[in-house]
Amino acid sequence: MMSIKKTCLILVTFLLVLTGFHLLWNAAHNPGDQPHVTNGVLDLRNWPLKDRPTITLDGEWDFFPNQLLRPQNGQIQIPDNPELIEVPGNWASSFDGDSAYGYGTYHLKILTSEELKEPYEILINSIKASSEVYANGEQIAKFGHPAETPEQYTPKDITYSAVLEPLDHQIDLLILASNFDSPAEGGIIHSIKLGTQSKADSERLYSVGFELVILVVMILHTLYMAIIYIFNRKQTLLLFFILLMLFSTLGISLDDDKLLLIWLPINYFWFQKLRIISYTGTSLMLVFITAFWFVELKWRKFFLLYIIPAGIFMLFTLLSPFNPTNLDRLLFTIFISGTILGLPVPLFRYVIRTDSSAIFLLLAACSLTSSSIWGVLKGHNMAPLAFYPFDILFAFLGLGTYWFVRYFKSVRKTEELAHQLQEADKTKDQFLANTSHELRTPLHGMINIAESVLNSKQSMLTGEDRKELTLLTQVGRRMALLVNDLLDLVQLREQRIKLHPAAVSMQSLASGVMDMLHYLTAGKSVELRMEISDDFPKVFGDEKRLTQVLFNLVHNAIKFTQEGIIRIYATQDEEGTTAFIHVADTGPGIGESEQFRIFDAYAQGEQELSEIHGGIGLGLSISQMLVKLHGGALRLQSSPGIGSTFSFSLPISVERDTSSNARDYEMAGEQTRPFQSSLFLLPGTPKQEATLGTSEETAAASEFYQNGNSAETFSAKYRILAVDDDPVNLRILEKILSPDHYHITSVLSGSEALTKLNETKWDLVIADVMMPHMSGYELVRIIRQRFSLSELPVLLLTARNRPEDIYSGFTAGANDYVSKPVDALELKYRVKALSDLKRSIEEHLHMEAAYLQAQIEPHFLFNTLNSITALSSIDTDRMNRLIDAFSSYLRISFDFWNVEELVPLEYELELVRSYAYIQSERFEGRLNVSFSIDPAVDPLLKLPPLSLQPLVENALRHGVLARSSGGSVDIVITEHAEYTLFVVSDDGVGMEEFEVKELLASSPNSPGRGIGLRNTNRRLQKLFGHGLSISSAKGQGTRVSFSVPKRKEKDD
Repeated sequence: MMSIKKTCLILVTFLLVLTGFHLLWNAAHNPGDQPHVTNGVLDLRNWPLKDRPTITLDGEWDFFPNQLLRPQNGQIQIPDNPELIEVPGNWASSFDGDSAYGYGTYHLKILTSEELKEPYEILINSIKASSEVYANGEQIAKFGHPAETPEQYTPKDITYSAVLEPLDHQIDLLILASNFDSPAEGGIIHSIKLGTQSKADSERLYSVGFELVILVVMILHTLYMAIIYIFNRKQTLLLFFILLMLFSTLGISLDDDKLLLIWLPINYFWFQKLRIISYTGTSLMLVFITAFWFVELKWRKFFLLYIIPAGIFMLFTLLSPFNPTNLDRLLFTIFISGTILGLPVPLFRYVIRTDSSAIFLLLAACSLTSSSIWGVLKGHNMAPLAFYPFDILFAFLGLGTYWFVRYFKSVRKTEELAHQLQEADKTKDQFLANTSHELRTPLHGMINIAESVLNSKQSMLTGEDRKELTLLTQVGRRMALLVNDLLDLVQLREQRIKLHPAAVSMQSLASGVMDMLHYLTAGKSVELRMEISDDFPKVFGDEKRLTQVLFNLVHNAIKFTQEGIIRIYATQDEEGTTAFIHVADTGPGIGESEQFRIFDAYAQGEQELSEIHGGIGLGLSISQMLVKLHGGALRLQSSPGIGSTFSFSLPISVERDTSSNARDYEMAGEQTRPFQSSLFLLPGTPKQEATLGTSEETAAASEFYQNGNSAETFSAKYRILAVDDDPVNLRILEKILSPDHYHITSVLSGSEALTKLNETKWDLVIADVMMPHMSGYELVRIIRQRFSLSELPVLLLTARNRPEDIYSGFTAGANDYVSKPVDALELKYRVKALSDLKRSIEEHLHMEAAYLQAQIEPHFLFNTLNSITALSSIDTDRMNRLIDAFSSYLRISFDFWNVEELVPLEYELELVRSYAYIQSERFEGRLNVSFSIDPAVDPLLKLPPLSLQPLVENALRHGVLARSSGGSVDIVITEHAEYTLFVVSDDGVGMEEFEVKELLASSPNSPGRGIGLRNTNRRLQKLFGHGLSISSAKGQGTRVSFSVPKRKEKDD
């Protein structure tokens, strides 16, 4: 709704704008002061026509009624005493009676004086109803055929132009006209214009151009609406808008320049009919739209008083074989005037009471009203004849805008409803997922505990106890299947299931599925048959998902088949590219009405059978989605009382190298298929296939641990820190991981875990995500502030496995992510992989330090040997001292001490002194190295090997020796209360601030300067929690320092 005040303000402003546009348009096309025709003569001898726009030939013309004065042989015979007639005007008064039927000749003499470089041209808008034009005795235009009798005459009324040339500065203009079709008016009823050819052509071009633009805009709007209507037939309002646009387009094309008459051969009879039909149709559609969509029901009967007669009038006009009469024109005027003047009233009420967006319709109605009023003025020659486009343009812009606003409101409402439905669907799926997650964790906990008891306490259990525990695990797995179906449906709908396709043997897969489900046939006369031939090619797909599809189909067949045969067979197409897997049963079959919805989620068959057999109706829906993920289709053929056959298609595998996959399967203890996660435990799976604490898993894990240098791998137990706020989860975790290989310390919170991290070294942290006070994500972030991914791996455990949760874990700094309930063998492999990786990287870091020293650069070795050779002939004492230093440097560089985590300070100092002496001898006079060691420093203080030497080497090579004049390097070691401080400073070239930042922040794998520093910094951070401190200024030198805490030295 919109207030009356605001509506009136908008309306008045719009009308003022429309009126202003009209006045400006009229002023632009008003020729102003110009010569007029007097007594049949137009004197242009003092009028500069070439510099002015076109003028109208209005005034007193000579007129000869009932005479057609055609020139003979170019000679004009003008009778004396002609009648004077006002042009433009209706010639009816010149004939007997009130009718405009008749014929006659108009004559005008135009006097000119100036010499023009181009001819004159006249623009004729309308001469009813046929005309011939002569200039100085030569015919220059003819439309229709003026004649003295209706039988001889041919009407044609269009807008046209004609070129004429003066003869002796004079133009004798004759216009012959006849009318036997329009009883109301005839002759020259609109002004004729005269101007130079360029000015006249330009004016006509503008008029036709504007009209074409309006027509194109309206046609495009009509097509757009028609396309929308084709796709949404319920929008009946749109259909009437389309009809309104069509009638309006037709009316515009028949008015002003009458373009349709130029394009199509339409005679005058149909021209008059089409004009009446187009304008009446436009009026009728406006009233119809207003009455049935914008007016209250009680007022519609009043609108019918207009709609019914207008419709009858249109139909009569279309079918009548007679020309439109004066009565027709009167009715036409009444219908049009009533619509244009009365339509804004109900629209105004609708805007202020119902819908504010209908203001655009009200403005459109006002535009049409303005166009009609000005059209009447133009018809009575009270306004310029130039085509005025803006009223129609504004009108249909208003109509189009209202429709678009209405359409976008509808779209927005539909989107809101769709969003609400999507949110409701997501809420439902989220509820199911959350419920399933909450059920799955305790459910699998019960299954795992039951199986653990079955495996570890067999000697203490009676036969009845074992049966009950076995039944418990089977019931638990059946419940797990329902829970997993719900989770799978959510994941499939959210497109979160990713396939891992490989070559799959359907023979092995089908046999395995039948073995898993064979127990369900107990008590039934049902035979399971696997009829896939041994030579049937492998298919390409995700084996775990294909197992799930086949399991669902066979399980469904067993559930509904009481007796008969259930068989699995396979076929392939002629090209050998597609395989078809079929599961056929002899059950009750499925009726046609049920087949259409059998693949919908939660859909079930007949109610009676569903109540007997149970289930929630997700198996077939999930199977269809999984098959679609493989690029295939799941189809059903069934007949009630005969049975059903489900078939799905898969691509046949091209031979691939699957040796690596085979090795992985062997490691898991199953040669034919990869290990199946507990997330997809299937009902009826034999207990030896359970995922936690089973004898097969234990054997597989034992075989895995025993393979490949077990003595080296387990020279010491891995130290694992387990963090979970649930003690039960911690106990289950301790049961899964063998105490022979792992030393597990359990804590119940993140803060306890951080305390434990400071007490000893750890190989792995296993943490739950959802913990009070400090979440697993926060714990990982704190750990990463001290330890890198390789220095202390973190494995997160959680019952949530949505993508955003996994992303959060990895972003926080986790190494791996395992979903609860954990699969025992999967967890063992992941724990062992991360622990082995950590040990391997740790050994690599120790070796790297040794390798960095051992891999002496060839030019250093070559230069040192050259120095020794040079000294042998100059100073043998210095040579001997250099040889001693060089041998000491080589001995320490290749010493096994370098692979240790910590070495004594005196060992590191000996290496530094040897290196410094060698460089001092080589660069005698350019290099000065000094040592300042606090006497209180313990010579047995331990620090990481090669932690001081790279700093000295960097200061010499990249600092001091980078200057041509050389410099000095100072090594200072001071004792403090809590730590020992090591400082290496030089007065070399120094570095910019950004270079200092990049020195330690760049990738360790990047080539160039800083590798030794980065390695040293990383090892110091790992051991002491802080690394190197570097300060430098360009041209002033560099200072590098680090500290060794006494507490850490004592701990070690």
